[in-house]
Amino acid sequence: MADSEARQALQTAAVFQGLDDAHLNTLVRAAHERHFAAGTKIVEEGETRGLGFWLILDGTVDVKKGGATVNTLGPGEHFGEMALLSTLDTPRSADVVAVDDVRVLQLTRWDLRALIKGEPDIALAMMNAMMQRLRDTGAAQE
Repeated sequence: MADSEARQALQTAAVFQGLDDAHLNTLVRAAHERHFAAGTKIVEEGETRGLGFWLILDGTVDVKKGGATVNTLGPGEHFGEMALLSTLDTPRSADVVAVDDVRVLQLTRWDLRALIKGEPDIALAMMNAMMQRLRDTGAAQE
């Protein structure tokens, strides 16, 4: 994957909006491209070894809670952002299963934590984006 594609994908993810070019370039260097075949369970509900953040580049995934599909995500959408900043091994809240062949950009928890130690503004931008997402979710449920 070209750095420019990874940078563009990260820049459009809500959780990284507001980061400057230098911070985005730092994230690009830490990100890894991964591929999953249709039917592969990428994240398992209840598992406590959350690897981190996943940004969908190609394909779609179903988010399943208790076996029921609660959401379908496609290119440009992401999951696992809470695992990036969590200090505890909090159980994953849902399964995420590849509907078709999926290509994702992954940021692992340990890579991001190492970056944040040197660049705390990355964490601040992420927390602001996640808080907005929580507010939006709460407003939608009212």
